[in-house]
Amino acid sequence: MATAAPEAPETDAPPRRGSRLPLIIGAMVTLFLTVQVILFMVFMRPATSAESETKAEEAAAPVDDMAEVSIGTGFHCTNNRAAAGSTINVDFKLVALVPRSHAVTFKDALNAHDGRIREAIMRVIRGSSLDDLQDAHLSNIKRLIREEINKILAKDFVTEVVISEYTTFDQ
Repeated sequence: MATAAPEAPETDAPPRRGSRLPLIIGAMVTLFLTVQVILFMVFMRPATSAESETKAEEAAAPVDDMAEVSIGTGFHCTNNRAAAGSTINVDFKLVALVPRSHAVTFKDALNAHDGRIREAIMRVIRGSSLDDLQDAHLSNIKRLIREEINKILAKDFVTEVVISEYTTFDQ
């Protein structure tokens, strides 16, 4: 008598859903980490040598490398536009900060264009608003004076302007 062998269970049944979940989570974590690494490499890359040299020069331009050059002996200007119905008198002394290596050339150019530079400085003060004249740092006035001097001399000699003994009074 022949006995029949028990039939093997079918293996073609679809896999259970729970067995795929770790695989899907693993793929998503891997994808997320890959994107993070790529973003880090793109945005946090070290500066190129040219960029780092420029930043180093900007940071390494201490006051020791700058020369202070007086412009004129002092300025006395009036401003009729800043406050309606009154005249504001402005007195100050002006010093330009230039790289020490350009100090002699700047002094020569300053002497050659003294009248035009003096006129430009007076024009800036006369055209300034009351807010600019009363600003504690005089930021806008300093910027405009620096730009005017560099424009007249056709070279960026002046890196900063220092205004001292600054006083204003209404008349």
